[in-house]
This record gives sequence, structure tokens and C-alpha cells, in this order.
Amino acid sequence: MGMFNYAPLSQKSATDKPPSQTIESSSAFRSDCDDNVRTSFYTVPKIVSLVALIVCFAVPAAFLANKVYIMNLVQSDQPGPQPEGFFPIFGKVSIAFTGGGGFTRNDSYGDQLWDTLVPLGAGYIRVPNPRQLNLSPSEPINDSGLGYAEKYQASVMHQLHCMGVLRHYSRAYERGLQPPSGMYLHVRHCIEYMRQAILCTADTTLEQANANGAFNAQDAMHQCRDWSLVKAFLEDHRGEDFLPSILGT
Repeated sequence: MGMFNYAPLSQKSATDKPPSQTIESSSAFRSDCDDNVRTSFYTVPKIVSLVALIVCFAVPAAFLANKVYIMNLVQSDQPGPQPEGFFPIFGKVSIAFTGGGGFTRNDSYGDQLWDTLVPLGAGYIRVPNPRQLNLSPSEPINDSGLGYAEKYQASVMHQLHCMGVLRHYSRAYERGLQPPSGMYLHVRHCIEYMRQAILCTADTTLEQANANGAFNAQDAMHQCRDWSLVKAFLEDHRGEDFLPSILGT
């Protein structure tokens, strides 16, 4: 992630036939069709015979192709480039969303609150043998006797960093200050990154209207990963010891 210097601010069905029976049934079906086609070829116009021939071969072929496709879906259990093989299953907690707290403050107190979200190591973690997890190559880490590993950053920290950038930009706007050079491009990146992150998780919690009919998300209960567990895991598997601000992650 780029950094800027900121100005202080399934199971098989019982009716499924074995593959051999399926192939035999399909072959018998094609044989019957071949006989019908040969007979009709001389008694009806050729165009009808051609259509019958195509149907006789296409139907069993499509049937067999569909069986193979379904089998491939069931048997395709190869790991994708996802972190499930590295991270544990974190417990869920019920959290009521609120507004107007300290994280909305654009002052030094708000800065301190946002910086408390950063774990030691800033979410950059050491992943041993990342090819076994089908992860794309990243920055190698000195093994220090621990074996080969590469450094990755958990997406949640990139997302928090982007929220810090947007907060910093809005505070500059509120105070009529000129944002640091190049920050506008960083803001555009963060907006697009957060759009994708939101759609990726796609939280479908149903939020109620308040007494005035406004949907402001207040007090809606969400099922969330326990952040304290996630943060502790990131710190335990950190690639190095450093603790920057939210803007420096």
C-alpha cells in the first residue's frame, strides 16, 4: 500500500445410474435413432432425416456432457487464492451499530481512537509456504531459522487505512486546507477499493427505520467477526514489529 507524508492533521442420489449404465443407455438410444433415420431417409425429405440425425446424436451428447459438468463441480475441491487455509474460523459477536461516537471526531482525540485500531505489525503477516495456499507471490521475509515465508497484509487493514485517508481528506476540506500533493489520487483509489470491499462482504443485515421513518442504521444488530480475535491473530503472526498510525499502514 502506498504511503504519503501528510501535513499534521453434496451427496449422490439413489436414482443415479452408474457411468457404465449411462453410456450403455446412450449407445442404445443412438442405435435406435440410427435405424429410424436410415428408414426415414428414403421415405421423407432429406431435410427431415438430417434434423432427426442431429437430434439423435445431440441429445445423448448433451446428457453425458451435463453429467461430466456436475461431477466436475462436485469434485472441484482445489483451494483457491483465499486465506481460509491460513486463518482460523473466528467467532461471531452481535454488535449494534451506532453513530456519533468518538470515531466521528476530526480532532486529535479522534486520531488516537483510529490509531488504536492498528495492530502491532500493521496487519502485515508472515505466511509460510504461500504457494501451498495458492497465493500469488509477495515480498519474501528473512527466514531467521523459521523457514521460507512471504509477507502479506490482511485486507481489513487496507480498508481501515483507506477510511483513515478519507477521514484525513474530509478534515482538510472542513478546515479549508490544501491536502498533500498526490492525495487526491489516493482518495480515488480508496473509494474504489472500499466499493469492492463492501460488495465482497455484502452484509445483508436488515436495518429498521427509526420513529421518524429514517433508515439511519442505529441499533441494528449485526453478526460480526470478533475483532479482538482477528487483531490478536494478526499480531501473533506479524512479519515485523512496528506500529504506525492508521495513515502509515
